[in-house]
Amino acid sequence: MLSLAAFERVYRIQSVLELPRIAVIGGQSAGKSSLVEAISGIKVPRDSGTCTRCPMECTLSSTQGAWSCQISLRFDYNAKGERSTPDTRSFSPLLTDKAEVEIWLRRAQAAILNPQSDPNAFHSWSREKIREAGKNDSAMLKFSKNVVCVDICDPEATDLSFVDLPGLIQVGEGIEIIKGLVEEYIQGEKTFILVTIPASDDIQNQQALLLAKTADPEGKRTLGVITKPDTVLPGQTGLMERWKKVLQGDAEDHPLTHGYFCVRLSDDQERTQVLTRAQSIQRAQQFFESKSPWKEISDRSRLGIPGLVSYASDLLLQCMEEGLPKLRTDVAKLLADYLSKLSKLPPRLSDPGVELLALIINFSTDLEASVHGKCDDKTFVRRNRAAYHYFEEAIRSTVPQFTQYGGMNLTAVRRVIEEYAFSLLQPVAMLTAVHRETAWELPFNIPYDAKKRLIKRFIKLWHEPTKRCFDSVWQSLTDHTTDLLKTHFGQFKALEVHMRQLVFELMEEVKRLALEFVTETLESDNLYYTDNIHYFSETRETWLRQYRAAGRPPVHHNPIIVARALQELQNAGYGALSAEDLERLYPPNPEFEEEITVMADVRAYFQVAYKRIIDDMPQNIENKLNKAVSAQMQRRLLERTGIASGKADSETLTRLLDEDPAVTAKREELKKRVEQVRQIQKRLREFVV
Repeated sequence: MLSLAAFERVYRIQSVLELPRIAVIGGQSAGKSSLVEAISGIKVPRDSGTCTRCPMECTLSSTQGAWSCQISLRFDYNAKGERSTPDTRSFSPLLTDKAEVEIWLRRAQAAILNPQSDPNAFHSWSREKIREAGKNDSAMLKFSKNVVCVDICDPEATDLSFVDLPGLIQVGEGIEIIKGLVEEYIQGEKTFILVTIPASDDIQNQQALLLAKTADPEGKRTLGVITKPDTVLPGQTGLMERWKKVLQGDAEDHPLTHGYFCVRLSDDQERTQVLTRAQSIQRAQQFFESKSPWKEISDRSRLGIPGLVSYASDLLLQCMEEGLPKLRTDVAKLLADYLSKLSKLPPRLSDPGVELLALIINFSTDLEASVHGKCDDKTFVRRNRAAYHYFEEAIRSTVPQFTQYGGMNLTAVRRVIEEYAFSLLQPVAMLTAVHRETAWELPFNIPYDAKKRLIKRFIKLWHEPTKRCFDSVWQSLTDHTTDLLKTHFGQFKALEVHMRQLVFELMEEVKRLALEFVTETLESDNLYYTDNIHYFSETRETWLRQYRAAGRPPVHHNPIIVARALQELQNAGYGALSAEDLERLYPPNPEFEEEITVMADVRAYFQVAYKRIIDDMPQNIENKLNKAVSAQMQRRLLERTGIASGKADSETLTRLLDEDPAVTAKREELKKRVEQVRQIQKRLREFVV
């Protein structure tokens, strides 16, 4: 049967899978360190004040071989205190002498408290150097959430896993840090809370017990451990009776499902004698059999380290058995997650030239697919369509607004023309604009240059929206190309930098030519010409009627009169007419007819030209920028890298295709975790009740 302790010791998966464990908590002077020593069989650092400054996970495994201990470090948090991917590193050599453990634990804790330093630098530190660093080194942390892991194989041990946390303090630096660390550890549903309570203290005032009660209100995960029973003096009958009730489960104010234990631990004098585990247990038994109220406790398994360890070990094993189906499911999900992440990493390369050729082709193919909208992810196309939509709205907003109000007389129309020739331009007087271009033309022959000047005013407004649209599409192309470069070449940092230079060199060339073409298009005389005579004429006629009617009252305000007029016209042979057609009966106003004609011509031409520009300009940008880049990309890269001519330098290729160490490390880490989880799956199948 595979034990839980061995399972945890070998695979150290508490950071990725929640396994049953015991968290040992208590006040600074509650005897917690002595309890840890008694359970583990090793000596832990002891100093005045707080000596445990980071969590210590201890795993005991029964073995038929010789005693051994291995100390490692697990970094769950980075140097800034932010949670990161767990990183477990071996620290000590395999220790076979118990006397060496204590100094290695000190060194391990010093390494944890100095996250900016290489852990190996602490291998030779002495006790004195560690103490001095703790007092004088301002860069050394006071406490840390990162973990010292202690794996012990002991022929005399019972399988058990627990974590020893810094002792709770009432005054001094670190009160809230320690409290927060304890609260974080004891909140897990599979974490059993072992609370150390000195026999000489009032149980009502135990901060550790209060924290446990907050995390475990019903007391289903808490074990109480009474320490220092020899501090209860014979005359303290009330205190004796109190602890007797607690141990026998008769205390109503602090009931726990798993009850309380009492342990007698070695004092300072006995620690100097280096007693064996058996000798320490024997002395504790003699104490409990001879002293009140302990000798009166009926359940003797509640007294001493062996009973506590046996109960705790069985508790963890039972929890493990109950959660085994879910654990197997969690392990399967974890394996699938690691395999998925591993599959997304690029494979290692073999022939640099062949691999670079494949990378360039794949990159160019993906870029072309994105530009033409033939890939699954249409983000690039959607971004550009949005830019073209905003461009269309911006161009439409430049429409000439010769009148802002309907139903006004022609004098008012002239005033509006003079004040509001265009909504987005400086005020222009229509009469001035018309007559400025008049030379020796016949009457009623408005010079074309007058209309062209007015048309040119709204076309000038198209430059800014066009530039904004072009810049937006360019930014989209830049961002998307950068992402593709990282996707295809990111495995090799030097190659990614090199390819980025080549790619953007081409893109800048194409951008310059495309921008020149777009600018020339806006300045071309073709914008002042149209072959769409039919649409222009219809639109011109519509605006002529609208502008001529601007200064007149509606002719169709009276339905009876309108109906009678339409009937008379039909009788006269004019055919079917509408109310709007009645406006044509009004004769032109000779005083304003020239201005009205210019207004209608300019407004009609805007309608023709803006429809053309909102179609042509996006196509120009697509063809001259995006499609031009994608069409030239593969050939340019093959030429510049020497792949096309076969003149690529092998030494340069090898250097460029030197994989990013971060990618290599990530691949190796994932492979290690995949193998680890697969071994866990195998071990779980061997886990027999």
